Amino acid sequence: MKTGITTFVISALFGASSVFGETPVLAWKRDFSHPEDIFDSNKILAISRDGEIAVAAEAITGEIVSGTTTVLNFDLNITKYGTSTGRTRWQTFYDNGTTTADFPKGISFDQAGNVVVINNSYSAISMSSAMHIAKYGKADGNLVWSRLFDVEADPQSDIPSDLAVDQENCVVVAGNSGRSVGQDAIALRYSPSGVLLWEKRVTSQGAFMVANSRAYAVTVDRDNAVALVGDANKVAFTPYAPFVTKHRPSDGAVLLNVYVGDSNTTGALFDVVTDPQDAEIFVCGATSLLSDNLDPKNGFVARLDANTGEIIWRVLLEGTNNGFDALQFIRLGPEGHPIVAGSFSNGADSDFYVAKLSRKNGKILWKRRIPGKPGRGDTLRGLAMDRAGNPVVTGVLGESATVNSVRTLKLSAATGATLWDTKLRPGASAVVYDLGIDRKGNVFVCGAFSRGVNALGDDQTNAFLAKYRMNP
Repeated sequence: MKTGITTFVISALFGASSVFGETPVLAWKRDFSHPEDIFDSNKILAISRDGEIAVAAEAITGEIVSGTTTVLNFDLNITKYGTSTGRTRWQTFYDNGTTTADFPKGISFDQAGNVVVINNSYSAISMSSAMHIAKYGKADGNLVWSRLFDVEADPQSDIPSDLAVDQENCVVVAGNSGRSVGQDAIALRYSPSGVLLWEKRVTSQGAFMVANSRAYAVTVDRDNAVALVGDANKVAFTPYAPFVTKHRPSDGAVLLNVYVGDSNTTGALFDVVTDPQDAEIFVCGATSLLSDNLDPKNGFVARLDANTGEIIWRVLLEGTNNGFDALQFIRLGPEGHPIVAGSFSNGADSDFYVAKLSRKNGKILWKRRIPGKPGRGDTLRGLAMDRAGNPVVTGVLGESATVNSVRTLKLSAATGATLWDTKLRPGASAVVYDLGIDRKGNVFVCGAFSRGVNALGDDQTNAFLAKYRMNP
């Protein structure tokens, strides 16, 4: 087991504001730096039922030289923290060899508290990728099992995109598997002990025609059925359209496969959730008319029947000035109403966007475009929800041409009004990649911040994890 260097640094809040009496206080911030101390970035996090947090990071450990090609070598770092004090419970690294770069793509806890991680393992020799799936022990982080999914008969890349763990502790992985020409969206289901139970590709079946497909997100419903979303085209070299497939948990048999649109539109689905009561499917993404030459794109949300995939309602959410608008996250509140979030552009800059819709008919209950500084691009990176259904979003706030901060806000579930708004910049510049909320309502964000340039000209970047507690 490799060990990294963890330093404990408390940083000040910048510009925290509260409207309704609840004020976020930075309880702690933990920084991570690999011994090579070049570039480290916390990419994804997960919070367990018993209040512990696991974070997956990528760290540059050197360079890979293959012929005339030089690429950076990244190791995968997994750290488990206690959420109360931020104390490190354990830390481990994964490196699939000196000629590979390993990038985290998903992390989750299983029902027993073990940590499951997926990563893209890129080879500088073959110039292709494999999916790595691993489970680490709850108490000590020791490797429970590790699997590498790589279609050796085809030298093209196999890249994971999302991860879910079902009620039976089976691990479901979404990803993309390359062919000699084209690629397939793919879903894999592993047993709790790491046995591959089935592998299913999104390909043509009956009236559902597919030439190429890509997967972006996966979830499991109350019955452990697997819902996969992404985009696909019916004919090679034509625009892609958003799709949903649903698979039986026992053998991966296709229960439904539908395009969420019509023949006049293109687009993609970026996230999916299912209703815990009736298993109906809610999705969000981006779409545009073919007549608009694929641009601009509008955000859209849809509700689908759990058994047939029939679209119950589909709603477009449109920005201004024909910019690129995309909804990347969707969650269901306690009453079953979907809340969506993403980044909307007006051509000159981009802003956070959050909206709440009626579960019944898709009526927009409220919507918020949250502006930053004029002429700067703000990118939303995460959406979570507290137990009362209030959404929390985080993202990158453009301060200037070279400086970014981490902006995190909580909105009212009832009206969308801002409950609090806070900003964090621990170094010269900072970015955020993920967030989560524990059962007590504490908010966690992870990302990276710049420490400047060293004597060799390297941009030194540290990973960080920060906790906000609410006061009172």
